[in-house]
Amino acid sequence: PRIWEALSGRGLAMLHAILAELRGAEVPPRDAAEVAAAAEACPVAAEAVELFLALLAGLAGDLALAWGARGGVFLAGGILPRLRHRLDAAAFRARFEAKAPMQGWMQDVPLALVTHPAPAFLGLAALARMTEA
Repeated sequence: PRIWEALSGRGLAMLHAILAELRGAEVPPRDAAEVAAAAEACPVAAEAVELFLALLAGLAGDLALAWGARGGVFLAGGILPRLRHRLDAAAFRARFEAKAPMQGWMQDVPLALVTHPAPAFLGLAALARMTEA
């Protein structure tokens, strides 16, 4: 799969399954929500979540740099809010910014996790208010 396919709920579940096989661990097949929930007690799930977040931080930084995202990077999706309690914000930010020699430029790029369950509707409501005026 492409890297952005791996950085989805389905990708987290696949990563968990691959790590379990590599580690020879006897763990049940899990979907993304189950991996997130099991990360507190299961070393394979915890490793999958940690690797998933590290890959996401790196790719988000790559894309911010490639596209000149000075206005910010907003991370959204179904699984990310479930992982926020496992997210080490400082480590995520450091990996996001680790783009030598552009690290200084990257430090000024805002980074946010979208937690609203339906952010598109917030934008549509704001757009509707703008067109009423």
